This record gives sequence, C-alpha cells and structure tokens, in this order.
Amino acid sequence: MLSDEDAALMRVLAGYRNRLVHFYHEVSADELYQVCAYQLDDLERTQAALQRWLEAHPEKLDRHL
Repeated sequence: MLSDEDAALMRVLAGYRNRLVHFYHEVSADELYQVCAYQLDDLERTQAALQRWLEAHPEKLDRHL
C-alpha cells in the first residue's frame, strides 16, 4: 500500500499518536507546538500517499462505513 519510506514514516507518526493518547501528561505545550508548526509535512505526505492508494483501489473501500 505504502512505499517502505512512507510506511516507516507512518510507524513514527503512529507511535507519536500513541504517546499523545496514552502519555499526554508528558507532552509539553512547546513540544506539541513544534510538531504542529514544523512537522505537518510528514502528516500531509502520509495522507497524500493513503489518498492515492484509496483512489487507485476503490474496490477495497467498505462503502457501508
């Protein structure tokens, strides 16, 4: 579905998401700001890769969701 590089990036993003959800009390406002201000390209790149795959494989979508 994703290139090896995009898959590796998604694993990093998923790990950070888990940290935000489970250890939110350890994440400083400054750290969150830095991620939002300077690392949105990573999120946009991953979203674009997933969007391209979905558009190329519409038969894989569950339209009932």
